[in-house]
Amino acid sequence: MSKLPQERPFGAVFPKEEYDERRRKVREAMAKRDIDLLYVTSPRNITYLSGFDIVWFCNNSLTGLALRADTEETVFFDTYHERMVEDFSYMDEAVFFATFPFHPTGPQLDTVVGALEERGMLKGTIGLEKWAYAPSPALMQAMEEKMAQAGARVLDGSWIVDTLALQKSSLEIACVRKAAEIADIGIEAGRETARPGASELEMTAAMQYAMAKVGGEEAAIRCPVNKQGFRMPHKPSTRLTLEAGEIVFADTCGVYNRYHANLCRFFSLGEPGREVREHIKVLDGSIAWVIDRISPGQPVTAIGRAIDQYLESMGLAGLVARGGYDLPLSSPPDWVGHTRVVGGGFVDPPMNPGFVTNYEIFSRDPALPPVGFIDTLLMTGSGLEVLGKTPREVLVAAE
Repeated sequence: MSKLPQERPFGAVFPKEEYDERRRKVREAMAKRDIDLLYVTSPRNITYLSGFDIVWFCNNSLTGLALRADTEETVFFDTYHERMVEDFSYMDEAVFFATFPFHPTGPQLDTVVGALEERGMLKGTIGLEKWAYAPSPALMQAMEEKMAQAGARVLDGSWIVDTLALQKSSLEIACVRKAAEIADIGIEAGRETARPGASELEMTAAMQYAMAKVGGEEAAIRCPVNKQGFRMPHKPSTRLTLEAGEIVFADTCGVYNRYHANLCRFFSLGEPGREVREHIKVLDGSIAWVIDRISPGQPVTAIGRAIDQYLESMGLAGLVARGGYDLPLSSPPDWVGHTRVVGGGFVDPPMNPGFVTNYEIFSRDPALPPVGFIDTLLMTGSGLEVLGKTPREVLVAAE
């Protein structure tokens, strides 16, 4: 069992050597793609490479980390977070540009491009993370044009950091395991709070409070309690109240040092019927089927193919929604990685030890009971391991 890192209050919670190794791998990957400089603006990738973490990565700010393939030096650009850069992150140098109010394409662009030119870093091919959540596409385009005017060749450098981060270190795995423990606590708090008259918001708050008490952080996506379940996916928690006899969807994510473990269960306000119990058992059987057929080194989409084989064997092909995606270190507004177990991801890499994905399966046919679950899986040296301990069944609410 990996030990948790000796932690700081927040920010760069791992030893400096961990971040140095991450940057080394990024520089190596850049060289393979003939990228001389990568300007990292994805919030989770900035945190991954430096430990820097703030609650608001503004979409009209060029906050970013510049890495050259031919040197270990890094330069960080930001507005006014000097104290957090100095005390809670690992940077070689930081340059701060004009704070509010400033024109989004005004002084900061001159500062960033000018500083890179002064340091001799704006040479050759520049990679920008064009699929990042920050900054805005308009600001990214303005930076690309200004870099091109300075003589650089600019291309899309998305997914370089994300793909390297798929294989987590022992320190990261320890955080994911802790996040899974926290998620179990959150689901149990939901079970204890679910009762007729309680609102979706009340249940959500109880789950979040229980997780916070044991060190859980806020998730990168809002986690809902939903009376409509998977019939109305991604509906946020509301003031709607629960009623006796209902089956309620509850999704949560345990979070520890920004590492996420996703867990979803359905709660029954009263004993669920036999059909419900039998159907959730059938869906649960897919986990053992997949684990038995997936080994390290297989591509991510092998999980989706195994799920589909199971559903076909049970006569459920086309009647059940199934999916999953890698779970990286994440900041709002998203914890979803760039791979998909059922295909359609940006990459389909091999699942080496340290790869983490969630696993989703829900009934979507109105003739079937509206149940399912989400769990988080870790690829170990011997195969997939389910991290959550909560039974994969419809949980009866506490009386």
